[in-house]
Amino acid sequence: MRDFNYFEPKNVDEAVSLLAKYGEAAKIMAGGTDLMVRMIMGTRRPKYIINLKATPGLDYIECGDELRIGATTTIRTIAKSPELAQECPIIANVGRKFACITIANMATIGGNLCNASPAADTAAPLITLSARVKIIGPDGVRIVPVEEFFTGPGSTVMKPDEILTEVQIPTPQADTKWAYIKYGIRGVSDLAITSVAALVNIENGIFTEARIALGAVAPTPMRARRVEDALKGEKTSEKTIDKAAALAKEECCPISDVRASVEYRTQMSYVLTKRAIMSCLNS
Repeated sequence: MRDFNYFEPKNVDEAVSLLAKYGEAAKIMAGGTDLMVRMIMGTRRPKYIINLKATPGLDYIECGDELRIGATTTIRTIAKSPELAQECPIIANVGRKFACITIANMATIGGNLCNASPAADTAAPLITLSARVKIIGPDGVRIVPVEEFFTGPGSTVMKPDEILTEVQIPTPQADTKWAYIKYGIRGVSDLAITSVAALVNIENGIFTEARIALGAVAPTPMRARRVEDALKGEKTSEKTIDKAAALAKEECCPISDVRASVEYRTQMSYVLTKRAIMSCLNS
């Protein structure tokens, strides 16, 4: 690891100014669980590190008309939050399935999103929740749906001088059913080979609403819209669910890598989607 200059900005404005000054030679660090590994490996060589963990006002969970989570809130804090367990249990559940406790104590929700891995644990559930991110830069504030945040592996809509400061989640309806299933070689503590998040609403045995998102089976976390459309207005039967889940195989476009082949990921997208929807019925 080569030498670098290190900053702990006292506020977001100072952090934005530093990014504007040093451009792409600077990197934001929120938890460091990915950046530090890449720096040690030599695949990332920033000249300037801007650590947001010491910046006041970015570590919080607030519940009200909508849920608001500060960017430097750790995954472990999210997993242990009684407020999230009550108001948005799918996000608390994601926290409990995130890597190991050591990493979860360091990793942050903002860092997990900005790292922009197609397998990011928080991404698919946040997409199903219609979550948004608050981004601040020299030109002011903008709000971007999480579904539109990712542009490719490791890339997002953020400009080099912008910072993600907050995740905003509309409070789910009380009768919303949810499931998040993650499959990895070494269990939930591993990076997902495939993951599925499902949120559904049911009335009189009919799917009135369905939001399904997949992870690790496309260049970005993705909505499975054909699966959703095949559920809406249909009876909550296994036949309906099986037919809808099979469409996940047609929507996804995974790659082969050292962890799994295209064929395996494609099949698992169907298996886990069906399992997630069935789990919603039993929750």
